[in-house]
Amino acid sequence: MSCELLQANEIEALSSIFNEEFMLENPSERAYSINITNSSGSSVYFKVVLPEDYPVNSPPTYFISAPWMDRNEKDDLCSKLNEVCIENIGESILYQWIVKIQDFIEGLKDRNSNLQNMKNCHSNFPVSIVSDSDKPDVVPQAVAEELPTVYHGEIITDRKSVFQGHAAAVLSVEQAKNVLIELKKNKKIATATHNIMAYRITHDTKYAIQDCDDDGESRGGSTLLHLLQILDLKNVVVIVSRWYGGIHLGPDRFKHISNAARMVLVSSGFIKEERTGTEKKHKKKS
Repeated sequence: MSCELLQANEIEALSSIFNEEFMLENPSERAYSINITNSSGSSVYFKVVLPEDYPVNSPPTYFISAPWMDRNEKDDLCSKLNEVCIENIGESILYQWIVKIQDFIEGLKDRNSNLQNMKNCHSNFPVSIVSDSDKPDVVPQAVAEELPTVYHGEIITDRKSVFQGHAAAVLSVEQAKNVLIELKKNKKIATATHNIMAYRITHDTKYAIQDCDDDGESRGGSTLLHLLQILDLKNVVVIVSRWYGGIHLGPDRFKHISNAARMVLVSSGFIKEERTGTEKKHKKKS
């Protein structure tokens, strides 16, 4: 049976099970979405994009938005969905993924209600799994305790607000968190109004994890994550510190967040750009 027919049969089945909750978002991309809610009313937005050769040769890419979940829970959910994918290579898995999310968030319904106020932006978890790989017991964490070199970018100032980017190569979520912890040991950075963060991490092309944190600057984290996505950067964390100067910058603040991040990513060698004139300087902290 062709991939096209397999996809059509799976979508028809899901539409009959979930009715209007399972929606076609973009026909040209074969993108579908569903909102999955537990008994306490907490909801997860789940979107999938189907490659042409799914399910025979390639898995779907999935995106999750659940601001009420903390990072550890998102990582755990991502791992469980990856396991479903690995255990069912070449098979249709969308229904299994939806059920797995339903079961997972139902188990979170009794969490302490103060986690509802966590400062975290919508997060995406794309999957990339090679078909000939054996299922690993755990995602590698061997280097999680090592603090990588942290690079600091040039300062941008606009109407008394100050922006500065920081970047480091990371191989685990824990390592990315440790970079932020290390940065906050600097009193100036610790007192920044916002320390906005995004990271993308891969493990031998089998797993891809990405997440972001607004730290109170609405859409700031997703702005950084989008930058990493369009640059296709992996195994990197980027953090932009902003010191608010008392004057609202409006949309200009997102331009400065992106520019501060790009500047440190260029100066630290994560992205290559042709330069004219004087070479930009950067500081490095071991």
